[in-house]
Amino acid sequence: MLYMAYQPRLLTVTFSVDLPRAMSNRGPHSSPRTYFRRAGMSDRLLHRTGHGMDVTGREAPFFADGYERLIEPGMCLIIEPGIYVEGIGGFRHSDTVLIGDDGPVKLTGGPVSIGALTLPMHS
Repeated sequence: MLYMAYQPRLLTVTFSVDLPRAMSNRGPHSSPRTYFRRAGMSDRLLHRTGHGMDVTGREAPFFADGYERLIEPGMCLIIEPGIYVEGIGGFRHSDTVLIGDDGPVKLTGGPVSIGALTLPMHS
């Protein structure tokens, strides 16, 4: 049950990451980190928040501490914050977005409800 309590929070953060045109990649990384730090869960975020995508898979820009690059039209990005609870497991949600001239366009077409994205835990 503890694990299930984290999932709605993560989805809220994932779906609300703002990707305005020509912003630094620091914003999409700091937004989830700020949210979970305020919720007392910053120790649950164990990896970067996302990255660029090309034919090779993961590539710059990376949404991580110490890495900064301008987000520009034409970039395809993966936003995938994840939270992990030792001894229980983790939850990671990924959205793919294309940065267009008028802002981001979400390309991901999968389910977005908690029920559709989770499996029941059995003790």
